Amino acid sequence: MPNPWEEIAPAADAGHDNVRRADASHPLEFWRGRDSQGRYVFALTGKSARKIPPSLASIGEVEVLFSQDEPPRSRLSLILKDARYRDVYRALCQDLLSATRSLEPGEFDHAVDIIGGRLRSWQLLMSRSKNGLLSPQEVIGLVGELLFLRDVLMPRMDKTSSVSMWRGPFGDEQDFVVNDTIFEIKSQLVTSDARLQISSEAQLDTSSGNIIVCRQTLTQGDSLGAHTSLNGIVAGLKGELSAPGLVNAFEAFEACLGAAGYASRGEFDSPLWAIHERTYYRVEDGFPRLSPSNIPPGVSKVRYQIDVSACAAFRTDEVSALECLGHGKN
Repeated sequence: MPNPWEEIAPAADAGHDNVRRADASHPLEFWRGRDSQGRYVFALTGKSARKIPPSLASIGEVEVLFSQDEPPRSRLSLILKDARYRDVYRALCQDLLSATRSLEPGEFDHAVDIIGGRLRSWQLLMSRSKNGLLSPQEVIGLVGELLFLRDVLMPRMDKTSSVSMWRGPFGDEQDFVVNDTIFEIKSQLVTSDARLQISSEAQLDTSSGNIIVCRQTLTQGDSLGAHTSLNGIVAGLKGELSAPGLVNAFEAFEACLGAAGYASRGEFDSPLWAIHERTYYRVEDGFPRLSPSNIPPGVSKVRYQIDVSACAAFRTDEVSALECLGHGKN
């Protein structure tokens, strides 16, 4: 996939940037370009009502600057200082575009507040991506979400919509949001105890929408065939998203990977993974769970386990579980 920053020449004069509109369909004025040193620049411009500049800390190899050009016109810039981290930088910029897309034209200050929150989240993510630090359980979780995206959503929906529904990497309570239905993906090795790991009291709270728990058991192998490495799964999905007309989907996918802490490393060439079984459970009245409405006041950040056997009465077939996808791909 072409790198849009490399299609822009460095600015001719020091202190200036050579920029192009990042996304003409976006309601706000985001710009992508390069400064006179050839460094990547991503900027938001607009009218600000602020008298005091917001506090926005630079993160890792990304310098964050807030300036006023001609008041009340202001500019928020993200400058990549080290080109080795351009993949993570591209993912960060795509995340900021996505996080502000629902705003109205002119909501510059609101966008800056949203970006400030996203930058704080990315402070940790940038260091994880730089060091490639994913725990074994995080790898299993990421593999499971990627396989759900590849095997379940993308064959049934257009690819851009499928990628946009993947919210787990960005710290949302659930992993995929499809119309009015939330899919919580629980992946574990086939040899593990049959338990669902629940990370908070809000994760299975149906006040935010219908919830389907998709439990996936995974096997590990040492030869290609049905089994694929994490790097292989990512490469395959990038290949599918490299078709003409899918630039936004490709960049959104890279943003998800960056937010998940993934960077292509040799360590992820093994082990090899495959789905052993995929089962679905509908979360409704009587489902064994905690929620904010049934725990004592003052108790929060609850982590707990559910025996899969206790969910048997709520098991549903794949066709029923995926009703929210409508009639399939357009």
